[in-house]
Amino acid sequence: MRIEDGNWNPTINAAHAAGRGRFCIALCELEYDDPFTAIIEYDDAFPQPWCRTDVLREIYAIKPAPLADPPGARFAALSNEGDVYWIGDQTVHETIQGAGIQSPDATGAGALANLGSIAGQLWAVGHGAQIYRRTTDHQWYQVPFRSKTDLRFEIIRFGEIAGSSENDFYIEGSMSPKRIDLDEKTRNNLKGNKNWDDWNRAYEIARENSPSKGLVTEGRAYHWNGTSWTEIPIPGSSPHTINDIYVETPDKVWMVGSRGTILVGNGRDGFRSVGFAGDTETLLSITRFKDQYVVASDYALHLFDGHHLTPFKPRLRGRARPTPLKVQSVDDVLFYFDYKRGIHRYDGERWTEIVIPAELRARAFKGLAPRSP
Repeated sequence: MRIEDGNWNPTINAAHAAGRGRFCIALCELEYDDPFTAIIEYDDAFPQPWCRTDVLREIYAIKPAPLADPPGARFAALSNEGDVYWIGDQTVHETIQGAGIQSPDATGAGALANLGSIAGQLWAVGHGAQIYRRTTDHQWYQVPFRSKTDLRFEIIRFGEIAGSSENDFYIEGSMSPKRIDLDEKTRNNLKGNKNWDDWNRAYEIARENSPSKGLVTEGRAYHWNGTSWTEIPIPGSSPHTINDIYVETPDKVWMVGSRGTILVGNGRDGFRSVGFAGDTETLLSITRFKDQYVVASDYALHLFDGHHLTPFKPRLRGRARPTPLKVQSVDDVLFYFDYKRGIHRYDGERWTEIVIPAELRARAFKGLAPRSP
């Protein structure tokens, strides 16, 4: 399925299934000089199952709206600038104060990346070690995060949060090596110097002497037990990055990531690495479907038997290479969301593509027939 309209070529940047026949996706291009997202809902309880909400932001995460939140709200959508849109009978807009890059109240911590739904409450995480919790008074409060400081790296960028309660949750992120820069004395000595060889040599010396020399981006994962943070060991000489956290039960939590990383365990008893040493795929998402574990890598779907990854069968039809976003099991069906190939649902026997109508894929949306029960 091609998701494009003239000069607008969006992909599915966020998605969440709330039932066998109900989901919400975000279509956008991630053009930061022209932010725009079409938030599209599907609910097959209606003869006309589609509806759409447009926002002038880039949406990065979608989660179901908690029951106690705005009346008629069905989903919550988060932008990188800290906007939260409650999507439902009416669209309600909130902002997370201090978050974002270009927001008027941004503190400089950076963009937000994801939402988490924990025990009926929404959480948001992002760059600059940002963690926010939405409380029962409908306010967003920043949660302090403290860990050992490593001066070789930039402040951690959180990407995922999941858990069973406010006193038992997990968070993952990545740390990039600090950018190599010249010290003030060297800059002053080179001020006005137009000889690029001198500048390049100065940077070479700075690179050789930098504490971040030879470092690569590293992954981190943490558990909060209600009183303190505990870092979770991750395989790799430079710890591999974690891309997804799946809480199957409070005692059985899965994490998948780069270089074939698959961890299972919990914050109390610890985690163990169960991936096969020969698997080096970049793993993006994991879920349990019936009695099997389904894993999405950056190029395909797989089954995981507890030790090895094997190709998921039946395969999706079509020649286009998969570009997986996530897999999610709900109400005894498996949803597969693909950045470019759209939405597919598996019932245990066959795949069904849920095709987005062309009218919804156009930036200039002219409307659909109204919903009726």
